[in-house]
Amino acid sequence: WVLLRSEVVQQIMDGRKFMDFQEWTGLARAKGLQGKLFNICTSFLHETGAVRYFGSLLGARSSRKGAFYSTVFLDVQWMISVLKGLVRHDRHALQDFFSSTGVDSLMLRRV
Repeated sequence: WVLLRSEVVQQIMDGRKFMDFQEWTGLARAKGLQGKLFNICTSFLHETGAVRYFGSLLGARSSRKGAFYSTVFLDVQWMISVLKGLVRHDRHALQDFFSSTGVDSLMLRRV
């Protein structure tokens, strides 16, 4: 998990804010984490606030669907800012925020 956490820090320094779960799985496999160890590591990093993942680690058996549940948030502070924008219902301010952070147009369209 230490190697994966180090990679998360590097990704954030490179400007990454989030990644989809498949990419997260590939990143973990590259660091030698698979199966139960992968699930434990992902849960640990979520519980300690290093990343945020709200989906299920049960895979296809999960009833949760949608972009939010299939996204691993690397930059937790950024995710909090986004959620605050949603709660405030200030769509224009949220769009400005996404535009200023350089997030790809796919995430901007979701807003």
